[in-house]
Amino acid sequence: MRTHQTSEQTCKRYSTIFIDNDTVRTVTTSQTTGPSSPNKCSSAKVNNVAFIKTHKTASTTVTSIFNRYGFLNNLSFVLNKKIPLNGHFYYTSLSDVLEEEYFLPPRGKIKREFNDFKFNISSVHVLYNRTIFETFMDNRTKYVTILRNPVDQFVSAFKYFTFNKVVGVNNTEAALELFMQNPKLYRNKFGRSSAMWKYSRNNQMFDLGLEHSWHDNITIVKDKLEKLDEEFDFILIGDYLDESLLILRKMFCWRFEDIMYASQNRRKDKQQGNKELHRNVREWNSVDVMLYDHFNQSLWKRIANYEGDFQQDLAHLRNLNQQLIGNCTSGEVTKLHFRGFKQRKYKLTQNASILCKLVFDTRNTLFTEIWDVQNTSYVN
Repeated sequence: MRTHQTSEQTCKRYSTIFIDNDTVRTVTTSQTTGPSSPNKCSSAKVNNVAFIKTHKTASTTVTSIFNRYGFLNNLSFVLNKKIPLNGHFYYTSLSDVLEEEYFLPPRGKIKREFNDFKFNISSVHVLYNRTIFETFMDNRTKYVTILRNPVDQFVSAFKYFTFNKVVGVNNTEAALELFMQNPKLYRNKFGRSSAMWKYSRNNQMFDLGLEHSWHDNITIVKDKLEKLDEEFDFILIGDYLDESLLILRKMFCWRFEDIMYASQNRRKDKQQGNKELHRNVREWNSVDVMLYDHFNQSLWKRIANYEGDFQQDLAHLRNLNQQLIGNCTSGEVTKLHFRGFKQRKYKLTQNASILCKLVFDTRNTLFTEIWDVQNTSYVN
């Protein structure tokens, strides 16, 4: 059995997180990039979060932030015990029966105490259903998700999920143009029961709980937007991730160090489409466009009402992220993803600290630690 370093041992102070065998390097703050004001909060720090993980929206990067925070604060995570690789539920329907069958119990609970299961953090892929979430999440939970410009999200999904195979063309850019000439035809080749069928149109709204069969009903779509506005405490925008994280930090009474991050799953060979193609993609994903436009506008209203110097705080966060990269990594490497495209990964320094690994090695270190601690903290 692995020997675990407790989160208290791991994170005495963020100011000394960059530790190797020879030196202690710290996060420093200059007068020009320091925070605009002390972190004063009118409410308690948020320790209960349901992050609805959408596809190809920078959600993996945000998941790593919530996972690190939860691990370092000894919180319990919603995890699918049947998938120890990542704990995702994907599109499994979380009925009352399946909850008991699939959930890895929270810390300190045993299987027969299922009716008392309450989790602090949910950050895996799972379809959003507020009624069901409330049966297993702490009643103080804040609900958040992330959206991305539907054109960029769809193009990214097209590449990641290799939609070009259904078109029969290897070149992704050419395949995308052909797909968009007759998207219904090519989408239906996946089959309605296929995950690819779900991924290939208005996937963000589907992840947030509106079945595709309702997407052509504008009244129901608008009602869903209103409901999401009521049910979610905050919706981040992946195109403005740093800006979104500043708003989240204020809402959650978190420190800047809690929202530091390194981008995950960064693609090396991003492609730019033409304007006509972008128009076609927006029309094909018109429900996601409505969703995105609504909550993008909401983000900028929050920014306009931000307490403190927003630009100074933005510079401070970006400075912390750069120091994180400088202190923890020694360059980048390019790796070939199993789906065939190239990804850029940071290369950790030879004697990287455990916290550097928690930030940059999110699967092998951070998720493994979370899984192992929760998996070994209960008895069947």
